[in-house]
Amino acid sequence: MTDGPDNLVLQLLRIDARFAVMSEDLGECKDRMTSIEAGMATLNRGLGRVENCLDRIEVRLGLVEA
Repeated sequence: MTDGPDNLVLQLLRIDARFAVMSEDLGECKDRMTSIEAGMATLNRGLGRVENCLDRIEVRLGLVEA
């Protein structure tokens, strides 16, 4: 008769352990996503600077009107 509750407790502990692992994995995914977002923001700023430089070059070469 004691096998039932022991098994149930063990099953609940295993489920709790799985949730803990999933929670850690989710935290790592969030950290990585934040890092990717920061990298993309830096890349976008750099591309904006390049675009400004190209605009000035086009104006100097007379390729577009000022």
